[in-house]
Amino acid sequence: MDAEPASPKGMRGLVHLTDPRRSRGRPAHPGAARGAPRGPRPGPRAPQQWRVRGHLITLRLTGAETDGQFSVVEVETPPGRHVPPHSHRAMDEFFYVLEGEYEFTVDGETSRAPAGTFVFVPRGVMHGFGNVGAIHAKLVDFHTPGGFEKFFEECGEECADPAVMPEQRPPDMARLMAVFERHGMDVPA
Repeated sequence: MDAEPASPKGMRGLVHLTDPRRSRGRPAHPGAARGAPRGPRPGPRAPQQWRVRGHLITLRLTGAETDGQFSVVEVETPPGRHVPPHSHRAMDEFFYVLEGEYEFTVDGETSRAPAGTFVFVPRGVMHGFGNVGAIHAKLVDFHTPGGFEKFFEECGEECADPAVMPEQRPPDMARLMAVFERHGMDVPA
């Protein structure tokens, strides 16, 4: 399935990695010109996993492990689950779909995203996604600058056994809105 063309507003949307349009000449991150500070990295750590509203989140790299440049999590989504529309005030976000098929809505445009699809979402752009397939879907989720793993720590339930799905309770919306605010997120009114 071919990806939707990028919107005229920039590279907000889906680009399949086999698509020659994937490189748009976007300027490098402002910190790239200065060069990221180099120093000792934290040693190996125990894997961390959380359940966030039914999604299994596996921490791959923390902001501390990348000198604050980015953080990486893997997201496994059961069929029919979604992440509601939201935006990040100070972070760009990008995704790479590993397995299954997601549907992304980015800046009001909805597109299917099968395995092999790359999605870029600049800071301040409303977006959401969900698993539209019949099997579990998996993607890699990057945030730049780093540190967004703290949202999952605060919002999710630590997961000792990924095979066990905790009971889904209605969210405490006041608490959830406070968590969004602390992590620089906005949701539609």
